[in-house]
This record gives sequence, C-alpha cells and structure tokens, in this order.
Amino acid sequence: MIGALNRVRVLNNASTSFTCSSRGLRKRWQRDFLKDLYHRRIIAGGEPLTHRAFLPNWNYGSELFAFRHRLHGEDKENEHFIKALTNPTFFTRKDIADDASYAQPSLEKEIESHEDNVQLAEEGDKLLYSIVSGYFSLQFPNSPSEFIEAITNSLINDDVLAESATSLGMQHLVRTGEFPPYASTLAQSFKACLVILSPERRQQTILETIISKAISIPLEDVLPFKNPLGIVTDYAKKYLKAENVEPRLMHKSGVNSAIPLYYVGIFADQKLIGECAGETLSTAVDLASQASLLRLWGASPETLMLNFSFNQHDLSKVAKNHSIFDVVNESTDLSCYSDEELNYDPLDIVNIANNYQSIEKELGRPRIKHLRHKFSRGSIVRRSFRYLVKPRVYTI
Repeated sequence: MIGALNRVRVLNNASTSFTCSSRGLRKRWQRDFLKDLYHRRIIAGGEPLTHRAFLPNWNYGSELFAFRHRLHGEDKENEHFIKALTNPTFFTRKDIADDASYAQPSLEKEIESHEDNVQLAEEGDKLLYSIVSGYFSLQFPNSPSEFIEAITNSLINDDVLAESATSLGMQHLVRTGEFPPYASTLAQSFKACLVILSPERRQQTILETIISKAISIPLEDVLPFKNPLGIVTDYAKKYLKAENVEPRLMHKSGVNSAIPLYYVGIFADQKLIGECAGETLSTAVDLASQASLLRLWGASPETLMLNFSFNQHDLSKVAKNHSIFDVVNESTDLSCYSDEELNYDPLDIVNIANNYQSIEKELGRPRIKHLRHKFSRGSIVRRSFRYLVKPRVYTI
C-alpha cells in the first residue's frame, strides 16, 4: 500500500514539472541568415516562365490528344488540329528556320507542312459570332438586335477567348514565335479550332466555354444610354400601351450626409415597371430607367443561366430580333457613354495626395492620435510599439 502511494506521488510530481517545447524557434544566427536570403529572393524576382516542352515528361502528341478531348473533338485525329494551332510567327523562330532537331513544342514531321491558321481563324470568327448571337436571340426574344450584338461583342473579344483557351491548356499547344503567347494569338487559334469540330460539337464547346461566361456581364453596362428614360417611354407606349410614363421618388435618406440615397421608380399608367437607387436624384432616375428597360426586354441576371436546350437548334441560322430604331422616335436620344466615361472615378486619390497640404489647411489635421486600436500605440498611457492596445467596443 505504501509503495502504491509513493508511485502516485512520483506521477504527480512529474506532471507538475511538465514544460512546453518551443515551436519554430531558430537560433539567432539562423534568423538573420534566412531573412537575408528572403530579401535576396525578393530582389531577384520570380523565375522566368518556361514552356511545358522543356520538362522531361513532355509529349506533344499526348498533350494534343488530351486537348481535343477537352474541346469535344475526340472524333478528329491529331493532324487536324496541327494547322489550327499554328500561328504564322511560328516559322520565323530561329530553331524552326534553321531546321533544328526536335524543335518544340512540335515534332519534326509536323513542321514540314508550312500551313498556318489565318484562313481558319477568319472562318471561325464568323461561326463564333453567328452562334453566340443566335443563342442570345433565343434567350432574349424581346430584346433589340443592338443589345444582342453588344453582348456578343463583349463575349468574343480577344481577352475572353484567350482566357477560355488558357483554361483548356492551349497556351502550351499553340505553335507561335513568342512565349507566353499573346491574347490575340490564343484567340486566333481558338477560332481556328472551332472550324475543325463538327457543328454539334462546335455549339457544345461554345456553350460551355464562351456563353457560360455571360453570367459575369453587367447587363446595365452593355448599352449604357445617356438618356434611357426617353427609350423606356417609347417602349412602354408601344408594348404596354401606356399613355403616361413618369419617374417618382419613392424613398430618400441621408440627404445632408456624405452618403445620400435616392430611390426612384418608373411608373407607366400608375403601374411600377422598374426601380433602382442612386447617390443623386438624376443618377437614380437613369438607373431606374435602365432597369425598367432591361425588364421590358426580358433581360435579367436570372435569365443569363446557361440553357442547354438551345443546343438542339442550329444557332447559326437563328433570325435576328427587332431593331431599336423600329420602336423609338427619331427625336429620342440613343447616345451611349464611352468606356472612358464609365471608368471615370471622381475621387482621384493621387490628386488628393498631392494636394493634401492645402486640404489640411482648410479642414484641419485629423484626430489620429485619439484613435485607440491594435495598430496604434495608444494615447492614454505612453507605451512602446511592443505593447499594443487591444480594440474595445467603443473604439470600433
């Protein structure tokens, strides 16, 4: 019995003398050494991009086999895509011009045919435009053809096509003179590859890779009219048989503050057809008119969801929708804002920073010293940076 009690005392004494081990602590000379290596790596910068062909396990034929399955082109052989992936600048490369052995990313027998994808890209551009515009003509049957054309042009530009080509791994398969390939080069190769596919597989590829990106398009900026109220009035009078179309202020708040809010609704014969908010009254009227116009056209973010049932139709032969000039009057303003006007930011941070001294003389110095949070030293008690003041409820 006494021996058991002694063993319990030994275990208790051992548990009280437990010490925590340090985690991730290094010696003093290692800290400065590793810090110097880190700064040297930052100054040297990242490693240059290298082609996938420089790795030992590269095989152009296997990579091309996998690519055409991702592109729904498994019914074609590899040689059908060689010409579509060849840019004219490929034959100006030094290793190709000098007939170097095993020039990458292609094999020697694939270099013998000096054919490029210029003609295929021109044909693919027409097919791509007709299929994308035909899809949105079916998706938005009440929208004008100008709206369909604007959405189509925003989806088939070089940046979107290059992003789609990169997601398919085309940046390592395209044969070009530069690396990484330019966006225009990837877009041209993507259009050329569409011609190789059959009509059914071509539509399926465009639906999955191009039209699926339409969900990120802000519809209110597709046709940014400067005076959308007049266009809404003409559409409401023709399609809704309305006699009176007017904007009304439904709600406002914070008028005398830095963030005012005006909520405006567009009414056609006392019926609400659209509403939106803005920081000024004129801005709220324009945004509400734009929202009403999209509602009359049947265009909303919910309708942008991908509809695979349209793949059963021949989208390249869909009839065009009505023109906006057939609805509005000749005196209606149809001018739109330019990209520079849409991207203009009235709050120029650089100008404010340059003129900060004049602003400080007029408004005074901000009370930065009275702020007490974990990023400041604190003003109640003089403390060093090591002892940070924790944030409290009344300081947030």
